[in-house]
Amino acid sequence: MSTTIARCVRWQRTYGPSSCHRATTSQKRIQSHWQLRTWTFSGDHHHCRRVAEQKTIIMSERTDQIMATPENPGTRFFTVAQSATGSWSFIDPEGKPFVSLGVNHIDDSDLRYPHNVDVWNERYGSRQKWEQGVVTDLQSLNFNTIGWTSQYISGGWGEALDWFGDPVDVGHSHPWPDRDLLEAGMPYVVQLRMQEIEDVAQQYYKTITEAIRRYDPNHLILGDRYNGNKGIPEVVLRAMTDYVDVLSVQYFTGKSSEEYATMIGDLRNWQQLTGKPVLIADIGNWVPTAMNPHRTSDMETHEERGQDYANGLATIMQEPWIIGWHWCGYIENLGRGWGVKDPQDNFYTDMTAPMRKANAAAQTTIADR
Repeated sequence: MSTTIARCVRWQRTYGPSSCHRATTSQKRIQSHWQLRTWTFSGDHHHCRRVAEQKTIIMSERTDQIMATPENPGTRFFTVAQSATGSWSFIDPEGKPFVSLGVNHIDDSDLRYPHNVDVWNERYGSRQKWEQGVVTDLQSLNFNTIGWTSQYISGGWGEALDWFGDPVDVGHSHPWPDRDLLEAGMPYVVQLRMQEIEDVAQQYYKTITEAIRRYDPNHLILGDRYNGNKGIPEVVLRAMTDYVDVLSVQYFTGKSSEEYATMIGDLRNWQQLTGKPVLIADIGNWVPTAMNPHRTSDMETHEERGQDYANGLATIMQEPWIIGWHWCGYIENLGRGWGVKDPQDNFYTDMTAPMRKANAAAQTTIADR
């Protein structure tokens, strides 16, 4: 499974692989302070996708991801780098360090239900106009990455989905088409389909890495998106180390400092085992709403959600080896049941006001590392 940044390929355990394009400009300027590491992946992500889709037929189903930007493939790429003090970050094509702040599950199906299709018709009326609105929304909240776009749309929550129990299959919408992602003008994530593996981990990583590099030597591999709440097999982490550049982990936690400390402790152990910087690839919170009163947690209001977001992001930004944070949920729907916007496509402003400030602060923090 893989992921990419400003053209990245990522593979993940619960959803699929990843990788990122490196910046090839301003390297002399960066090298005085940054120890650049060259990870190659290759050319055009359409080729990568065809390879992965062929493997889907041969290797069964598994969702992988590619993060990308509309930068001209083969000329300017994103990278990861470690400073002289040991701090990690992504590096953009201009040579500037940044933290990837993204939103996952951005899909127009959330505005196609009987209860809100009129919102779609009145505000947008076309996919292109809606996508332009998405970019405006993300940038207004100081996000800089379009995360995994497929949305959870079917399967009873209590029956089909249990983050901490047995693995299950739930229905997800199709991801954004490649052209739409390119036209968005932001780093983004693309899903690929791969095989579910554990017993053949090292051969899996080697095979997939070589296949992608054959067509795109300029990608950084962001790594499998593991479900951190269920733990990560040490044997798999060791197997992936030589083939990925970033450790991507999905991890959901409550608002208490103790729970965040547990998450940071787990991530630190895995980071020390692999020696890779960490992307928190899916994290979120929720409270009961009029549409989804059964979505209960240790919070009751959207104001609490916003405060938890700000506290959580500030907490993880204190760790020099964490380089990204992708938030779960855009528009609240009947499947997932939470988002940063309500079912009528309006921001939960009590939440998004502190979110906006927290994202700006995080970018300042990464620039000072």
